[in-house]
Amino acid sequence: MTVFTATARMVVGDRPSIEFMERVLSGLRRL
Repeated sequence: MTVFTATARMVVGDRPSIEFMERVLSGLRRL
C-alpha cells in the first residue's frame, strides 16, 4: 500500500484539515 492510499483513507475516515493536506503535499513533494 502506497503512502497516497494510506493518506487517502485517513482523509476519508477523518475530517480533512488544511494543515493535514499541507503535510501530505509536502510529503508527496519529497517523493
